[in-house]
Amino acid sequence: MSGGGYITPAEVAVHNTHTDCWVSFLGRVFDLTKLVAENEGILTQPIVAAAGTDISQWFDARTGDVRTHVDPVTGTLAYYTPQGRFVHVLPNTPVTDQVTVVETPWWMDPQYQIGLLSLNVRPIKLLNTLTQQEHELEVPGEETLNEILTRCARRLKLPVLFARFPRPRPRVDRRALAAGTCRTIRTRLRTHGSSWGMCWT
Repeated sequence: MSGGGYITPAEVAVHNTHTDCWVSFLGRVFDLTKLVAENEGILTQPIVAAAGTDISQWFDARTGDVRTHVDPVTGTLAYYTPQGRFVHVLPNTPVTDQVTVVETPWWMDPQYQIGLLSLNVRPIKLLNTLTQQEHELEVPGEETLNEILTRCARRLKLPVLFARFPRPRPRVDRRALAAGTCRTIRTRLRTHGSSWGMCWT
């Protein structure tokens, strides 16, 4: 999934442990497995507890930084972390036993971002027209048809996959689309000795 592709919330959700830790926030998906491994301790606990989920509520959508508030004790602006302070969040009071200078916090570091969160997940059904074997998958609606076909091939572990589109290009029932009742795109996928039909509904 690296390279800036779209990732569904369901795909993020399966990476939910300290040895396989993904989170999403503000429309992006981050793999924090390496960060957690390099910073084991109390500051990784909130991240591990939230692994596989969306943590947009931790951040200010306008700035992309951690949310802030006025600390009731010091009266100064401080990071707001009710879930617990986490890696790269500076403490509200000076400390001598921790590193308090961070050049690039992980939430702004592109090395951890692996893709974008899909906000338009669509179910599709793949049918092997020879064996009648069916597979139902969820795919990002933001992807092109060819990207979806590549995703399906990867998911089903198909060796060689290409699409044959009818002419004209994939047809949509425009009356059903306008009525909001059904949207179906049909195409044919071919792999060694098998033919697959795809319905996007």
